[in-house]
Amino acid sequence: MPRLPRPVALSAVAAAAAAALLLAGCSSSPGSAPASAAPATTAAASTAAAAPACTTTASGAVSDSVRVAADSVKAPTVTVPSRFTAGALQRTVLDHGTGAKVAAGDTVQVDFALYNSTGKAIVTEGWDSPNVSPLLPVGTRALLPGLDALFACGAVGDRALVTSSAAASFGAGADVTHYGLKSATDSIVWVGKIVSILPVAAVDGPAAGFPTVKLASNGKPTIAVPTGVAAPTQTEVEVLKKGTGAIVGSADTVTVKYQGVIWKSGKVFDQSYTRSPDTSAFAVTQVVPGFSKALVGRTVGSQIVVVIPPSDGYGSAGNSTAGIAGTDDLVFFIEIEKTAATAAQ
Repeated sequence: MPRLPRPVALSAVAAAAAAALLLAGCSSSPGSAPASAAPATTAAASTAAAAPACTTTASGAVSDSVRVAADSVKAPTVTVPSRFTAGALQRTVLDHGTGAKVAAGDTVQVDFALYNSTGKAIVTEGWDSPNVSPLLPVGTRALLPGLDALFACGAVGDRALVTSSAAASFGAGADVTHYGLKSATDSIVWVGKIVSILPVAAVDGPAAGFPTVKLASNGKPTIAVPTGVAAPTQTEVEVLKKGTGAIVGSADTVTVKYQGVIWKSGKVFDQSYTRSPDTSAFAVTQVVPGFSKALVGRTVGSQIVVVIPPSDGYGSAGNSTAGIAGTDDLVFFIEIEKTAATAAQ
C-alpha cells in the first residue's frame, strides 16, 4: 500500500526503543488535526471491551515530595527536593476532577509534561495549544508505563504527577538520551491533566455524508463516496464493525485487508483484495499518518472506514505513481486481521 514516513516526534524514538508510545501530537502544526496515540476523529471508538481492568498506581513518599504550581494554561513549574531519587512508579493526585471516569481502553485528550531530576521541563504536550493536545489510549500496551500510570483510572479534570526512574517509565532498553537524560537510572517526573474522553463511535453504520461500503459474497468491498458533499478537513473514522480482539498498539505490526479510493472520483488506487494472499502486513509507523491514526487503539476484527485529507496523506506533492494529486482526499475501508508488538530495534 502507499507508504509515507511518519513525522519525527517523541513517539518515533520511544516506539523503536520501547515499543510503546505514539506522541506525534508534538509534530502537528497549529490548526491541524492532532496526530496522536489514537485517531483524530469526530467519533472515536472505545476499546474498553478488549482492555484489561483499570489499575491505579499508588502514591508514595517520593511522588508526595514533589511540588507542582497551581493549574494554569501553561505547563506548570515543578520543584523537586534535593537529592531527588525515584525508582518504581508512584502517582500523586494534585487535583481531583469532577468529570467522567476513565475506563481501561478509553482514548483521552490530555496535557502533560516530562521533567528531569532538577525539575526542568524536557517535553511538553498540549497545555496552551489545545489543537495539538495528544490523544492517548489509556490502559493499553500502546502507551509508555509512565504515561499510562499518569492517566489510568482518573477522571476528566484530574491533575496528577508520576515519579519514577527513566527505565520504569520508558521500559528496559529505551534510548532515554533522546530526551536529554543521561541514563535509564535518571529520576524523572511526569505531570498531566485529563482534558476529555473521546466519545464512543456508532457501530451500526456510517454517519450522514460519510462513505458507505457494500461487501460482495466473496468479501470484496465497494466504497461509495457521497455526491455533492465536501470531504472532512481532518482525518475522520467510522467503525462499521467493532472487533473483540487485541488492541492495536502504536508500534505494532498489523495484518489488514484494505481498499483505497480517491474521494472526488471514487477511483480505486490501491487494495489488497485483488492480490494473493488478500492481506497486507506492515508496521503501524510505516503508513501515511491518517492510516496510522485509524488503526491505533482499534481492535482486531474491526471493520473501519477512514477519510484522510492531504495533510494526513501525501501532502501537497501527492503520489503520482498511485494517481493521487496533492489536493486529493483519500478513503480507505480497512479490516483488521491481526496485530503484534514490533520488537525494539
